[in-house]
Amino acid sequence: MDIEKGRKYVVFHPTIATYRIDFFNSLAKRLNCTIYLLMRKFVNFRDYDSIEKQFAFVPGYVFDEGDERIRAFSFRYWKILDKEDPDVVLTFEFGSCPMMIILHKLLKRKKYKIITTCDDSPDIYLRGRLRHRICRMLCLPFLDDVIYSSDEVCELSRKQYGKGLYFPIIRNGENARNKLSSLLPLSESIASEYGLSSKCVIGFVGRLAPEKNIGELIEAFSISAGESDCLVLIGDGPERQNLESLAKQNNTNALFLGRLEGDDLYAWYNLIDILVLPSKSEAFGAVTNEALLAGCVVIVSDRCGSKCLIRNGINGYVYPFGSVSALSDAILESKSLALDRRDKLSLKKDMMMDDYDSLFNALIKAI
Repeated sequence: MDIEKGRKYVVFHPTIATYRIDFFNSLAKRLNCTIYLLMRKFVNFRDYDSIEKQFAFVPGYVFDEGDERIRAFSFRYWKILDKEDPDVVLTFEFGSCPMMIILHKLLKRKKYKIITTCDDSPDIYLRGRLRHRICRMLCLPFLDDVIYSSDEVCELSRKQYGKGLYFPIIRNGENARNKLSSLLPLSESIASEYGLSSKCVIGFVGRLAPEKNIGELIEAFSISAGESDCLVLIGDGPERQNLESLAKQNNTNALFLGRLEGDDLYAWYNLIDILVLPSKSEAFGAVTNEALLAGCVVIVSDRCGSKCLIRNGINGYVYPFGSVSALSDAILESKSLALDRRDKLSLKKDMMMDDYDSLFNALIKAI
């Protein structure tokens, strides 16, 4: 579809992780927009250079890479807005950036529209930090709309404030599937190295931190696991040593692989049959979409924003956080949904129920 003519858009975002590349590339292709990130390598991505090469746009930066710190309430936002003179500003969350944009619009009597994004899960939206909820209440009267990654939160906002657009944190399925297919030889090599060819692989991808609640997964796995099951934990963090000890105590057949990124991580999605995200608090959980696109059955706790991508009994299960027995049952039931491991590894069936292009087109139309 052609770039929308006429209106000019300015986009502010902290940085762009791998799972956000497709979304911002789509914005750049569909809208007459300039995208500003806070700082190059704002977050310490090991592979940021390779991420940047995938951009279909040349970003601007609010702060210089050499700046020692990012000032929350900076007038650099105002300088960019004066320079760009936009019709629509897309910003993020309800913090200092949208507040500075709102002040610029009010004090300089500008006419542009302001739309922000919010990645809160329902649990965080309703029971998150008081400071966060106060900022939301202060900003919302001055915002024209909000793009929510959770459909449930979107509905809550529409009822409370009459504002809410829905677009989950998902990748372009065709792009992701092509990449997964190209990595099958690497996946074969990994399966051979770890002896996984005939095993049911249950996986976790993320930081090994208390809020991820991985101990519950290890306990549930020890109850439900069969002789041919293997638990794979991809990530690193402060809980690793404790989790390794817990796995040993439960005689769990577990692999702790450390942090993986890029192709090394994606190759594992071809091997994982069931991905579990048991988090105590998870704004969204982009790994859910990545795993579904790879054909994994996905189990998430009801505290995860990405539960909006799960259809119980079809592509996974949502279970009540804190219930080891419910998670154990979900793992057992998920085995019947997962494809049997074949002699030769091949690309599994796409388990995403939502289509990227349809959702993105609806969002652009709404904007």
